[in-house]
Amino acid sequence: MRWIKWIALAVLLLALSLTAGWLAGVWYDNWQTLQEDCRRMEAELEASREEISRLQEQIFLLEQEAAEKETEKETEEEMTDPAGIPAGTVLAEGQAAKNTDAFFQIYEISDEIFARIYGKSYKEDCTVPREGLRYLKVLHYNFDHQVQVGELMVNQAIARDCLEIFRELYEQEYEIYSMYLVDDFQADDTLSCEMNNTSAFNFRKVTGGESLSNHAYGCAIDINPQQNPYVENGVYYHENAAPYIDRTGPGEHMIDHEDLCYRLFAEKGFAWGGDWENPIDYQHFEKDPQTVG
Repeated sequence: MRWIKWIALAVLLLALSLTAGWLAGVWYDNWQTLQEDCRRMEAELEASREEISRLQEQIFLLEQEAAEKETEKETEEEMTDPAGIPAGTVLAEGQAAKNTDAFFQIYEISDEIFARIYGKSYKEDCTVPREGLRYLKVLHYNFDHQVQVGELMVNQAIARDCLEIFRELYEQEYEIYSMYLVDDFQADDTLSCEMNNTSAFNFRKVTGGESLSNHAYGCAIDINPQQNPYVENGVYYHENAAPYIDRTGPGEHMIDHEDLCYRLFAEKGFAWGGDWENPIDYQHFEKDPQTVG
């Protein structure tokens, strides 16, 4: 009977061997499948990464486009309300042409503007009421012939005349070096002139005198003071004006009776300081505060 046991054992071993072989085959097939699945999943993961990267790039581009549109919107809003664009800003070529009228405006003196001038051009003892002044925004060509934002403060009685004059100067591409409120120079008329700044209202006395200047009433304007200096007894007050004392020949930005600036102010009834005998104030245009209004 022993041989029967051996036969049974051999059969068992054979069965185990076959089972192990089958299991090994099944495991190998599963392993291959698993490897294929892993490779497929890695490929899908890589594709997902690429898709995520593409989506991130699209999001970035959309955000950039949205930011550009927002900037354009803000620019358009500024174009319709240029009060927020500071004086001295040089506009891009063609920018002003989109809405030129919006850049030529007359405003009452806001709290913000009043805070800017109080204690400077608007002294504590100023006799002109705040309501009697107007703030102007205009455009002008600077000496590089770029379109630049300018500002001016004048008496309300001459505000409309001034706006029309500076609009025509702009249309004719007349060059003005800069137009800031004199308060940007601590209301120091000398410093403003030395920086060749065009300005108007400043509650101060006349140069070298005790009476109030017409600037104190907002009824006088100084244009390009370097090229058009104040001269008294042959003495000029600003060193940068030396090349412009001799008025016998034509000079760039020098005002004379043929100059467009003179002609426009004269048409509106302004007197020119260049017609005075002594002192002579070539930069200066004014109206009598007693007769305006």
